[in-house]
Amino acid sequence: MGDSIGGVAGCWSVDADGNAVQNPARTLADLNRLPAHNYDLIDLEAYFRAKGRRQLDYVSSQGCRFRCAFCADPAVFGRTWSGLEPERILDELDHLHRRFGLADVAFQDETFFTSIGRVEAVAEGLLASGAGFSWSATLRADQGRRMSDEAFRLCRATGLREVVLGVESGSPETLRRIRKDVTLEDVASTAERLVRHGIGASIGVIVGFPGEPEESVLASLEIVREGLSRFVPLSSIFLETAHADRVQIAVDQHVKLHGWHGLLIDDLHQGIERRGSLKRRPRGQETVENGTE
Repeated sequence: MGDSIGGVAGCWSVDADGNAVQNPARTLADLNRLPAHNYDLIDLEAYFRAKGRRQLDYVSSQGCRFRCAFCADPAVFGRTWSGLEPERILDELDHLHRRFGLADVAFQDETFFTSIGRVEAVAEGLLASGAGFSWSATLRADQGRRMSDEAFRLCRATGLREVVLGVESGSPETLRRIRKDVTLEDVASTAERLVRHGIGASIGVIVGFPGEPEESVLASLEIVREGLSRFVPLSSIFLETAHADRVQIAVDQHVKLHGWHGLLIDDLHQGIERRGSLKRRPRGQETVENGTE
């Protein structure tokens, strides 16, 4: 038997009487005090072969300051966020690029653009070093609306090819209900900026929230069908269902839900226009020229 975890922050334990005890929460650690990820623990070359390109996932921050009701992050991280300093990010990426010859880096942070100053510092460092790889990152629509055109230009100049944007719903009421704290006006503004600066987008939409009315589901499908054509180029769409009784609505609209990843916007438009089923591309076979993985 090992030592008791009673009193260990961030854990639940059982006392002598068999009662569950919630220990105090553990504060989010400063990532800059932790060691770098050890990529020797995995066979990166196998991943590169599977992806068909030398693309690396990289996480530069932990946590999220937002309160989306459908997400575990508010409970897990307590709406806190900690990010690596720009200098460390640049040093690590330089080392990884020299070692593995990267073609692309995907920042898989929950919200990479939380600190615009940090993003700009990283972009300036990449530009100064002539990094030679493209990159993508997660972006909230409200963050995109607040970003300056100069920040967009700087990121694009350093190889930003695509952002991953969580739209979640085409219904303003549903957006309020799930506490996304993003408006459709934020989405439209960010979309216009992405078009202007030649940055692609992968967008996420969720349908079937408990109690979600049919009108809300249809509004989400409509924003996928028409509204998101403003993204140029739109690399892929991630559409997930949270409630089974709403799947049939999407099926009736000739949109396939479960496991719908890497679907190209041309497939979507053509499928809806011909009122037929959409063609799903197998995972890992989405087109490289559009920047999908």
